[in-house]
Order: sequence, then structure tokens, then C-alpha cells
Amino acid sequence: VRPPPLSPAAIDLVSRMLEKSPPRRITLPQVKTHAWVTQDGDQPVSDRLDRDAAERAVAIEVSEAEVTQALVELDRSVHLIDTESSR
Repeated sequence: VRPPPLSPAAIDLVSRMLEKSPPRRITLPQVKTHAWVTQDGDQPVSDRLDRDAAERAVAIEVSEAEVTQALVELDRSVHLIDTESSR
């Protein structure tokens, strides 16, 4: 079974997040204001989330296998969220 196609906004966000070149890659502030994340501005991300995350932030190291698994899970999640938001 093939998953439903992603919306153009979801494709744009994921493509910009996976950009290899750091200077061209989307930044976190840009992600937070991206049309797909905010549902075209209807649901902006709260600044409180930034403060809470900063208080809990710790550096971690991940393996290549963990990165690969995360990308698989990201793909599944984006399909699920994108499908739900297009209803």
C-alpha cells in the first residue's frame, strides 16, 4: 500500500530541513514560521516552547543507524500528520 502523497508545503519543509549545505538549510526560527508547521499561520508556535526546550537541552551523540531510523520515522510521521491535516 502506497502512502498518500505529501502536500507541497510538507515537501518544501522536509526538503529544506534535509538540505546538505548548512548555510542554505532552513533554520529553527524559519521552521517555526513555515506554512506547514503553522498551518498557514493559523497555529503559530509558542515562544514558551523555546524557553522550555532550552532549559532541558543537552548534547547527545547519535550513530549513523540512529540517523537512518530517525529519517524513516520522520517520513512516517510527516505522512501521518500531512494526511490528518488535509482532512
